[in-house]
Amino acid sequence: MSKDLYLSKTDFMNFLKHPALLWLGKHEKKSLPPISESLQAVFDMGNEVDKLARNIFSDGILISGYGAEAEDATKQAITEGHPAIFQAHLHAPDNTMCKIDVLVRVSDGEYDLHEVKASTKVKPEHYPDVAFQKRVAEQCGLTIRHCFVTRLNNQYVRQGKVDLEQLFATDDITKKVATAEKRLPKQIKEAVGILNLPKCPSLSPRNGGIHRFDDWMEVYFHLHPDLDPKSIYRLKRLTPDAAALLEDHGYETIDQIADAVIDELSSAQQQHVQALRKPKEVNVPAIKKFLEGLTFPLYFLDYETASHAIPFYDGTKPYQQVPFQYSLHRLDKPGGKLSHTEFLAQDDHVPVAALAKQLQQDIGNSGSVLVWYKRFETERNSEMAELLPSAKVFLETLNKRIVDLMDPFKKGYYSHPDFGGSNSLKDVYPVLSSEQSYDDLAISEGEIAQLRWRKAVFGDLDPAEQKKVFEDLLKYCKLDTLAMVKIYEHLLDVSASTKASA
Repeated sequence: MSKDLYLSKTDFMNFLKHPALLWLGKHEKKSLPPISESLQAVFDMGNEVDKLARNIFSDGILISGYGAEAEDATKQAITEGHPAIFQAHLHAPDNTMCKIDVLVRVSDGEYDLHEVKASTKVKPEHYPDVAFQKRVAEQCGLTIRHCFVTRLNNQYVRQGKVDLEQLFATDDITKKVATAEKRLPKQIKEAVGILNLPKCPSLSPRNGGIHRFDDWMEVYFHLHPDLDPKSIYRLKRLTPDAAALLEDHGYETIDQIADAVIDELSSAQQQHVQALRKPKEVNVPAIKKFLEGLTFPLYFLDYETASHAIPFYDGTKPYQQVPFQYSLHRLDKPGGKLSHTEFLAQDDHVPVAALAKQLQQDIGNSGSVLVWYKRFETERNSEMAELLPSAKVFLETLNKRIVDLMDPFKKGYYSHPDFGGSNSLKDVYPVLSSEQSYDDLAISEGEIAQLRWRKAVFGDLDPAEQKKVFEDLLKYCKLDTLAMVKIYEHLLDVSASTKASA
């Protein structure tokens, strides 16, 4: 490897995603997509979890900074025999390097390695990640006795002050790391070869790895902004093997895929292909039956929820989704006037009680409650019932009234090639209505909604910024339920037709 180049753990993990990602990250970093708001939030949450986890280790020393200064500080901490070293900076003679979350001293020169993860389980990509760190540490003269992943315990329920001993769980992955280590010499050699190439290797998804392939596809789409909406690379749940199969047959778009090749794809991919190849199909009798099963008044309900690695509220677990907002449209009778109510928590108090109280007033005791993807709302109601026993009867009764407006699309009563094989509200709504677009909103997806809400409520935004976030949240959630209303009206028009077309 050139003396000017080094292979960090991040570089190595990028290589495992796709060789071109490693090369671009080193030689043409500006060509990569900028860090998005949602990705930055993931990084921030990981840093928060890592910082908190240090408190479960005794007498640790934190290595700050980067480069030679941090490496020297790490060597000094090892020499001084500190019981634990956080963010140890190690640079091996072969120019591989890494930061290790926690090194726990066993004896002189011998340590246990802990990788802290903000996930609630050990994932397959964690093994090569830790194996690389172990190899660097050993190249630097240390002995690694055991390897662990320290992660969040998804069975922990907060009650009062966060109990760190209960919040975190530790898994011994030493044996799995040993297996991953066997592949390291070949992988590192290949990675170094990519680093030294004069130009970027092929961007084809067929060359992607088995770990976090979706990360590479986000980069690929960024590098190909004019990619055909029906490109084979947009196939649902694309894998490197599927990409290679379709490339080898010379296909460029999904609708070109022949029947014989479809059989070699997964069931989800087959459905996607068939959806794009078929013309619009509408099963009027089935749609009529669905609509006839609804009871007025009709309600169109959507929750926005927030979750966090470290539970915000008593009674909740890591990453538990807690509703902080709802939008509710109401239609009292066929052809009647549409009305709207809404709720948005605007402080850091537990939002469940206030939300449930207003919802009970707004949604009454009768009438069908239409949602998009029934499981999400019903699970949130069940969780709120556990947090708020006084509202349990109301929330359990509410669940019995819920009807999934996605059903006519999911069950194939209404299919359209422009849905792109998806039943998502944001894919169905624009095809059936052009009245208002999510593209016009400052917040246009649920993930951003919860990030902005967390900043407004738990962050340090000034009053003007807070007000703007709350206004944007109300507009976004309101469009979700209005979109359902428009889809319902479209289905009504279809059911009134004697032909199988809208």
